Amino acid sequence: MKKIIIRTPNFIGDTINTTPCLELIKQEYPEAEFTIVGPDFVRELFKYDPRITHYITFPLKRKKKLSTYWKIVRELRKENGELGVIFVNTFISALLFRLGNVKKNIGYNREGRGFLLDFSPEINYHKHYINRYAFLFNEYIGNKYVYLPELSLRYTGQKTFQFDNSHKTIALYLGGENKEFRKYPDEYADYKKSEVMEFDLNGQKVTWFYETYKFMKSPCVNVTAWIAVDEETMFVCELDKFRVDEQPVDVTEEEVRALFAGVTIR
Repeated sequence: MKKIIIRTPNFIGDTINTTPCLELIKQEYPEAEFTIVGPDFVRELFKYDPRITHYITFPLKRKKKLSTYWKIVRELRKENGELGVIFVNTFISALLFRLGNVKKNIGYNREGRGFLLDFSPEINYHKHYINRYAFLFNEYIGNKYVYLPELSLRYTGQKTFQFDNSHKTIALYLGGENKEFRKYPDEYADYKKSEVMEFDLNGQKVTWFYETYKFMKSPCVNVTAWIAVDEETMFVCELDKFRVDEQPVDVTEEEVRALFAGVTIR
């Protein structure tokens, strides 16, 4: 697989939620080049991402213009895409990829577009967006991967804001036209905390516990482990694990031991 075309969502947050899936695609096809099709902001969002070699972009306000559609088709035909991964669920997005001569296309079966796609599972709205995007590709390759890579954006490490951001920030969201006043149902959280456990590691006592919870039915686990150096100092490690499917997430003592691999406390 040499060229993969990816149609990103139309919103920045949703596009960031596709990054675990992009990493899964890269793991599966390490030699492939990615072309991103999406609103203009994707150029800045993926500016420092070496996986992305080309962009086909458009102003978000003009996404439904005939001139935009024709531009996308023309540019897609130049790409010779072998696989199209379509994260938006519109009929027109699948049609444009088909007209753009992308050889094989995958996307959820929405708006009657299944006949335009080579792989089109039914969408599960109970999954969080992150899992939903990753599940599309993972199911296409036979559910090969179990755990999700982390959300990630490549950046330079340099400061990009000219103001003091060392203060705590509190955000309050009161709803709006997009999300109205909804929140995720409490029954989806299913929070549980394990008992506190201990084991010996090279003469040091490691104390640890884990918390499991669900986010839109997507199982997650957070592990916290620490070594008490003295009464005022602790060496703390954390581990987060997420699954692509809806099966429980397991954590073992061996994984916790691995967190401290190579650590020597004097």
